[in-house]
Amino acid sequence: MANRVYFSPPQYASPSRYEVSVAASATAVWNLYGYIPHEVPGPNWEDPPGRLFFDDASGTDATVYRVKALGPLDEVLADSGPFQPDVAVGATLAARAKVDHNFGAIDALQFVTESGAAIPEAQIRIFKKPDFDAGRRDVPLFIIETRADGRWKRPVYLEPGMSYTLLFDKPSAFSSDPVVIVV
Repeated sequence: MANRVYFSPPQYASPSRYEVSVAASATAVWNLYGYIPHEVPGPNWEDPPGRLFFDDASGTDATVYRVKALGPLDEVLADSGPFQPDVAVGATLAARAKVDHNFGAIDALQFVTESGAAIPEAQIRIFKKPDFDAGRRDVPLFIIETRADGRWKRPVYLEPGMSYTLLFDKPSAFSSDPVVIVV
C-alpha cells in the first residue's frame, strides 16, 4: 500500500523547506522521513487546489505523519501535529522507480570506503541534477541515512526519465564526489 500525503503551506510564514516525520501511531517513536523543498510551483506542488504533497510508498492506512515548516535557519515556523491522510493511493506511485543501494546493480550505491569498509550513519542527499548543477544544494528532494552496513535505511521513489545527483556524506569523516544516476 502507499500514501500520497497533502499539506498546505503556512499562511503567515515563508518556509524554505518542510521536515516530514512518520510513525506507526501518534504515540509511537517519530522517524525522519525526509525533506520537501518549498517550491511554489514545484515538483511537490499541486495547483489547483494549491497544496504541497509527498509520496510514502510504504505508508498504510494506519501510518501517522507530522510536517514541520522550517525557516532558512531551520527554525520551526509551523507544525501540523500528528495526522493521517484521507486515502492510501498506491496507484499514483506505480510509475515511479525504486532507488536504493541496489539501483543499477547489487550494492552499486552502498556507501563504503575505498577499501570496501561500510560507512554507517552517513547521509545521502538526492537532488534533481539541474538543481544541483545550478548550485541549489539547500533543498534536497530526499535525505536518507545509511545503516551499519553502508546500505540505505529505506528506498526512495523517483520519477523516471530524469537525472539525479547524489551526495554521500558523513561529516568530519567521509564524503563522496557527486554521483549522477538516470532513472
